[in-house]
Amino acid sequence: VGLFPVVLTSQDLSIAYAKITVRIYPAPAWLKSPGASELTPWSDDHPVKSQWKEHEKENLSSVGHMQCEVLGEWYVDRYIRSGAVDAEPCRIFWRCSKSDRAKESGDDFIVGFNRAMGAEVVGPDPSFYSVDADNYFRPWKVFKDKADIIKNRQNTDESWQAKTEENKDFLIDVFRTVGANESILGKLQKALWATTYLHAARECELYWPEEEEERRELSKIFPPEHERRVTELALWVWEQRFLHSGFTEEMGGRMAVDILEHALSLEHSVNIFSGHDYTLLGTLCVLGVVKEFRVAMSFSAYILFELWDSSPDGDGSGGPVVRVILNPTPFKNSDGTASRSVQTWQEVVLTEFSLPELSRLMKQLRTQCDKMPMKALKAESSKKEQETEIDMLS
Repeated sequence: VGLFPVVLTSQDLSIAYAKITVRIYPAPAWLKSPGASELTPWSDDHPVKSQWKEHEKENLSSVGHMQCEVLGEWYVDRYIRSGAVDAEPCRIFWRCSKSDRAKESGDDFIVGFNRAMGAEVVGPDPSFYSVDADNYFRPWKVFKDKADIIKNRQNTDESWQAKTEENKDFLIDVFRTVGANESILGKLQKALWATTYLHAARECELYWPEEEEERRELSKIFPPEHERRVTELALWVWEQRFLHSGFTEEMGGRMAVDILEHALSLEHSVNIFSGHDYTLLGTLCVLGVVKEFRVAMSFSAYILFELWDSSPDGDGSGGPVVRVILNPTPFKNSDGTASRSVQTWQEVVLTEFSLPELSRLMKQLRTQCDKMPMKALKAESSKKEQETEIDMLS
């Protein structure tokens, strides 16, 4: 899940700053055990599924907690110690999804942030919405009719049928090799959809703490030569579900408006949002800053929104800009192995919005969002409600 910092920065922050005001929006894609959805392709007694204990599922691991703390420390080093951001306690804001994992990951980020600052400059309690937070962080739970439409396209859409046929032999081979349920193989559109689960389950094993009992049942039987193609197919599926869904405003509009309003406000120097990987995807798509998904969101992926007085790449004569930066793999080395320190080799500046451009976009999004139903605030529900993914294979 990812980090949403609203910060306008360059790749190298050792440059001279042109009076930069930073807004940080983290939505960490924390390291967790797989949930029910990611394990859907396997029967309960299959080692890939049975290796995970019930109390581990959907919960942060020790490495996940560590990642979020390290991310908080890294943020302070990158922005505050450089003098780019004024970090007065009253000027730091944070907000999170209502899922336990999102709150825990935000807590851990704050722990690392405060430790790097040498004082408790950010309090432990996030700012809450007056409505259900799912309207912002998990809109797929609010717009279930739209989620159903997206799900059903795997059965009716020509592009799904063509993609399935093109990769038919590969899908049969890889899912038979990993011991998937026959129900997956009985309808290969399900297998195509389930490449996202296969990718996610592999990631969980890759980052599992070394000091814990081994979790490598999928890695033992998964052919390494299939990894690249499975990831490519998973990226295609995510593109259909978010980028080409036709519902980008529903799946990311409210979150984008909330982030950008905080980005442009001078009330806070740093704004932290802790959510989900799909929160990141929805936000990127509705802003129109990505045309395709080239890299899968890994644990602790983040987006930075930086507000500058003028473009750091210009001569200082232009007006204020908001730069959008994405790092999909902050804890992955270039060779694909897991890292315990923040890596920025895949960090990329996606775009730079002028304030007039951003004003027009926000006005458009607000108009669309005002027409959408809003889920009212209610008491916290069951553990199942915490799940990020929707089981689309049932």
